[in-house]
Amino acid sequence: MKLLFVFIMICPFVVFSQHSEHFKTIMKHLKPVDSVTIETFYSNGNPKEKGQLLYYKMDDYMLESYSGHVIKYHSNGTVDYDMHYDRFGNLLSMKDYSRDQNLEYEFTTYFLDTSAKDAFDFVKNTSKIMYHVNEKYYKCSYKLQLCYLYKEGRMEDGKKVGTWFTYSDTGEIKSQKIY
Repeated sequence: MKLLFVFIMICPFVVFSQHSEHFKTIMKHLKPVDSVTIETFYSNGNPKEKGQLLYYKMDDYMLESYSGHVIKYHSNGTVDYDMHYDRFGNLLSMKDYSRDQNLEYEFTTYFLDTSAKDAFDFVKNTSKIMYHVNEKYYKCSYKLQLCYLYKEGRMEDGKKVGTWFTYSDTGEIKSQKIY
């Protein structure tokens, strides 16, 4: 039996993602056959990862994917990534934190589609997943003792689209660029 591990990471609360009608139609026949709760720890006893894996079987293929809320930790026990997945392992939102818990990056998926012809094509991992996301980047000024939104915009399938804004540490727009 072939084991396919799908871990979709882009670079990463309530998730407002829109699956396309095509995606919903294809995936409505795919049902999980098992689930496992993940809870791993570093050798120092601090948590390493918490979440859930779902397993789907179709013919000789097995799909293993994250589902729901998944948290990965730094070795000091602070949150590294706080992620939300749909039930097929697609990353819907992510927050990335520094070791001292400053938010560095976040995104939310607002549109999701696949080039898969059917659920079997999706499970075989031969199809492309198309993501449209809102991204935000943060900077911290230790001199000013504050963290702030530095840059934000939209990405479609890994490319910048629309207007991207860059901000000063006071929140004023420094620049904007249209893609």
